Amino acid sequence: MREAGDTDQVSDQVKMLLEAIGNSELSGSELMNALGFSHRPTFRANYLNPAMESGWLDRTQPGSPRSPTQRYRLSEKARIWLQTRNEA
Repeated sequence: MREAGDTDQVSDQVKMLLEAIGNSELSGSELMNALGFSHRPTFRANYLNPAMESGWLDRTQPGSPRSPTQRYRLSEKARIWLQTRNEA
């Protein structure tokens, strides 16, 4: 199994998303704006869903995934990956 720091596991799309979030908690709309997207289905299919499914992002309200106040933040795995990437 690969470690969180192994960049082969992170697609370019997910890398962009992780870097856009940084240490913040952002809504889906804020993430789309940060990456310059306007088409929500494409953003969700190519960026948000893969990052969530791979454990790179956490929801601030995991019990309410469709909440209008839902925000996203880096998982511990993503924070470690970003830290090791910045140290290199």
